[in-house]
Amino acid sequence: MYEFYPTVEVATRERQIKSLIYNIFVNFDNDYEYKVLKEDISDHHGQMVDFMHSFDSSAEKLPCVMKIRVFSRDKLAQLNIDLGNICWERVFQSEDVDSAYNIFTESLVQTFKSIAFPLQPGGSITEEKHNNIECRRNP
Repeated sequence: MYEFYPTVEVATRERQIKSLIYNIFVNFDNDYEYKVLKEDISDHHGQMVDFMHSFDSSAEKLPCVMKIRVFSRDKLAQLNIDLGNICWERVFQSEDVDSAYNIFTESLVQTFKSIAFPLQPGGSITEEKHNNIECRRNP
């Protein structure tokens, strides 16, 4: 949901009740492995995530098209106006807190991503020169 995925799927705290109280969220749903690090000094366990991403050496030299979000004071002011124009009654009328949160977050993210700060083409780069920039290749 909202393009973030939890990585840890087991209990990270073991007391009377086992629970998952800490997690690491990523914006992709594969290419990682997680480990829970059990420590004797605490009932809270640490987490470690190994990212298994590898690049095809021939693909690294291909150009990719970057998408960017342009932020400015004017666009932020417009976001405030747009959020003020949303009918929030569905949030207030919801009897379930999770449902109210989901409705609120969907409205906020939708307004942020598509109205106030939409993705725009940001030019072409090569991964060879800028391997620390995440980019999506054109098909």
